[in-house]
Amino acid sequence: MNYIWNNDTLSLHDGDTLVAEIGFSTIDDGNTYVVERTWVSDAYRGQGIAGKITTTFITRVQEEGKKLLPLCTYTNKFMQKHPEYADLLAKK
Repeated sequence: MNYIWNNDTLSLHDGDTLVAEIGFSTIDDGNTYVVERTWVSDAYRGQGIAGKITTTFITRVQEEGKKLLPLCTYTNKFMQKHPEYADLLAKK
């Protein structure tokens, strides 16, 4: 499986098959990622894929020294369950 980072999505592919995707935008002159949605294909649900793509996304945010605003329900719950990433949260 491979990840592809575009201007407004991080997608996970298994060959030519789209497995999962995080949709986002940026605010604050590109310093904050706003996660708007997380999607996993029905065929791949129940395998921890949403957590894997979210962790990959968070790693990129950390590497870039940016902040995260989780509007997506899944990402918001993920951040609540993982307080080790609290320093990445943007102030609302």
